[in-house]
Amino acid sequence: MVGFSGGADSLALVVALARLGGRGPRVLAVHVDHGLRPGSAAEARRAGGIAGSLGVAFEVRTLEPALASRHPGVGIEEAARRERYRALAQVAAVVADPPALVVTAHHQDDQAETVLLHLLRGAGVHGAAAMAERRDLLVPWWSAPRETGSGTPPTVTTPLRLWRPLLGERRSTLAAYRAAVAAGTEPVDDDSNRDQRLGRNAIRLGVLPALERRWPGAVGALSRYAALAAEDDALLDTLAETAIPPDAADNGLRLADLRCLSPALARRVLRRWLTEQTGGAELPAERVDAVLSLVRSGRGGWRLEIGGNWSVAGAGGAVRVDGPPTFGQ
Repeated sequence: MVGFSGGADSLALVVALARLGGRGPRVLAVHVDHGLRPGSAAEARRAGGIAGSLGVAFEVRTLEPALASRHPGVGIEEAARRERYRALAQVAAVVADPPALVVTAHHQDDQAETVLLHLLRGAGVHGAAAMAERRDLLVPWWSAPRETGSGTPPTVTTPLRLWRPLLGERRSTLAAYRAAVAAGTEPVDDDSNRDQRLGRNAIRLGVLPALERRWPGAVGALSRYAALAAEDDALLDTLAETAIPPDAADNGLRLADLRCLSPALARRVLRRWLTEQTGGAELPAERVDAVLSLVRSGRGGWRLEIGGNWSVAGAGGAVRVDGPPTFGQ
């Protein structure tokens, strides 16, 4: 199942998969219409026409436009990304059992953009690792209030099997391939991709070209850095897993144990444990560092907000998490 905007990159991916014919898997192109722009419905129809001309099955999911209100504390780009993956996971679960493999057209330039975005936000090794080629996760992975009060059904998680086969390819390579095998098929042109008020667009259209002019090969170097960071990230995760005691879910993390660890490992233990305790919340590095600073200060009786209505408290010799309020309470 391909996340298919109809744009240049996803068109190249769909063409490549479609050309496998009987040797490859059945392909379903899924277009997610966020409803954020007046022309989005027309773009969805155009994407459907492209898929039809390639002999590829097509489905469209139209979302409610009020994305930001459901994702407080993040920008519209991130809110749209979350809802897009939620929609793709839901379709994948419906069309196949086990859920269909969701394929996206992210490439090496996208990877470089993601590295820079994360570093500019002050991310650590985990953020620098950027995107993995293969990843299995549950959607939603972000923190949300517990929807269990006043008859509201609880949040349902959906498995997502994600594959990004083009992470090693440059955008220019995809463009050349598309021109060679899909001549005459014009991709959907999303004019929001030229809006440099959006962070990723500013990096794509301004920062990366400037880096490539000054340091040719910068995109490839950033991509290699992401791969190295991913290896370090995996090692730190393994060490952190062994450092978290079995009773931490019920009794919290002991302050004395955390103070005995190196700052790098203590930070990773805290991030991993807090993520588990908050149901997969994406925690800013600054909040994790703030908790670590309080842990290492030796003081007790402190409390710190970490976002998403979650807070962390240090008392009784341990770090514990307080959850968000329940709707209706």
